[in-house]
Amino acid sequence: MPLILKTYIILLNYKNWEDTVQCMISLNNLPEFFEVIVIDNNSQNESINNIKKTIPTSIKYIIHYLQLDENLGFAKGNNAGIRFALSKNHGDFFWILNNDTVVAPDSLQKLILAAQDGKEKKVGLLGSKLLYYHDKTILQAVGGYYNKWWGYTKEIGNGEVDKGQYDIPNPAINILIGASLFATKSFLDEVGLIGEDYFIYYEEHDWAERAKRKGWQIEVVNECKIYHKQGASIGANAHLNNQKSKLSDFYSFRNKLLFTYKYHPFCLPTVYLSFGVVLANRIARKQWDRIPLMFRILLYFRIIEWKG
Repeated sequence: MPLILKTYIILLNYKNWEDTVQCMISLNNLPEFFEVIVIDNNSQNESINNIKKTIPTSIKYIIHYLQLDENLGFAKGNNAGIRFALSKNHGDFFWILNNDTVVAPDSLQKLILAAQDGKEKKVGLLGSKLLYYHDKTILQAVGGYYNKWWGYTKEIGNGEVDKGQYDIPNPAINILIGASLFATKSFLDEVGLIGEDYFIYYEEHDWAERAKRKGWQIEVVNECKIYHKQGASIGANAHLNNQKSKLSDFYSFRNKLLFTYKYHPFCLPTVYLSFGVVLANRIARKQWDRIPLMFRILLYFRIIEWKG
């Protein structure tokens, strides 16, 4: 009798419950054995009830709903789902998937096969090929590269037409993109859950760094295609940087310093210098409210919290 592997798919919802429903409908095309955990991050818009009323009756998989009493951010919100899944004592894989995505029908199969193939190499955290939902020929990323000296993150392939040019192992990739993170049970047992210091941004950097320090590898599964709408709930937009929300800027600035302090403190002087370029950009865009925000973060990044 063949071994049946079970996956828990974790969807964190914040306000955009319509996107969550669309994602859940796409999951219904996956043939593998899985259950879905929907966590609402205190949306205060009846998200859970709206999802339950809207989700088609044809959905064939088991759905668990968790309602959080406050917005805990990306890491704590998803970790609530992972902990719930772990409490069931029967999960081989845990797929943290952004709710504003749509998945290809063979996506889970490709992730499971890659995880099994990578077991001996100690590959425990896997990403996907991310393409833009509104133009499925354009890449968002096939993993990323983080330069610790300048605190610079590059999404590999961003904005390029997907011609298969990255469908080979890429040694330059040292982080995954958080829209699709696929973890094995053994990885979670040894490395732990998503780092909860950040609220949003840099969680995937933290997880990849901790994986590396524990002897684990990360990998992008280019055969797994995920279509991503990207950033709607926090006002982040890759193509319209001058329209990024103040909240998005706050956590981008703060968490870059926090991550550097935590893992690469010797790089802090050059990362501080890199903020000169960011400051010049915000001045050029006449985003005057970002200037005092940046200086407060530079001075107090270890203790400052978002105040709105």
